Amino acid sequence: TSLGTDKIGHFFQQGYEYFGVYSESLAEGYSANHARLEAVAKGERQERRCYGRWIDGIYSNGDLAANYAGMHFYMNLTQAITLDQTEYEPILTQVAGSWVLNRSRVDRGVIRPFIDDHLNEALNPSWYMWNLGKIRKSVRQRCQAWERGFPEVLTTLSTLGKNWRDIMDTWHGWGYGYRLPANREISLWTECLLRR
Repeated sequence: TSLGTDKIGHFFQQGYEYFGVYSESLAEGYSANHARLEAVAKGERQERRCYGRWIDGIYSNGDLAANYAGMHFYMNLTQAITLDQTEYEPILTQVAGSWVLNRSRVDRGVIRPFIDDHLNEALNPSWYMWNLGKIRKSVRQRCQAWERGFPEVLTTLSTLGKNWRDIMDTWHGWGYGYRLPANREISLWTECLLRR
């Protein structure tokens, strides 16, 4: 999966913030589902304000997916989680009162289960607030370069067809704050593939 380096920061930093919200909500007696929704609401507020629209006019679905994936990474440090019907043992386990790496879990990859195409903004485009005409034109001018440099992205989009939005609007079945009004969409799908 290709992703911008900012997604690493979102995964670890905002993912940890989400985990804090999630943990506090559980400690207050709320359900896991409620706790997840509280964490997502925090990220949506951040994207609408200081981390997104207020700064650069962009509501980044990829950032929100990275935040949400990061929260699940932190959850998985000490507890088993299930993603798409696959259970992942905790990354850490206690031995004689000390936390140690769970070798069988490490052998499966510690971070890999959480990194997918949701973090790739070419496949999970942002919602732009302004300059749509300029951005649209810029994307269209680069379609051939995208096709040469990243053929797998366009192949993935071609394979998914119109269903790509249905896949991107949840992360392993959970809502993570995805927003992309159809009338404001600028994506490789709308600007490159549909125009062929």
